[in-house]
Amino acid sequence: MSHVAASSSPEHLLHTSFFNDWTNEHVAGYQPRSRNGRGAAPAGPGLGITVDRALLGAPVASFP
Repeated sequence: MSHVAASSSPEHLLHTSFFNDWTNEHVAGYQPRSRNGRGAAPAGPGLGITVDRALLGAPVASFP
């Protein structure tokens, strides 16, 4: 969501939730938090994260 919010012009952005404030578990090596009601998108290329697959566990579902 932070990428969508960061790329939206202020006049078109009504609200976005910063879900990372509500979790303690992170599997992507990036633990963003909001400050003074504001948050930022990761600065790295792409989504700016690297997922630690070992933390994900077994798949819940798999589709061929």
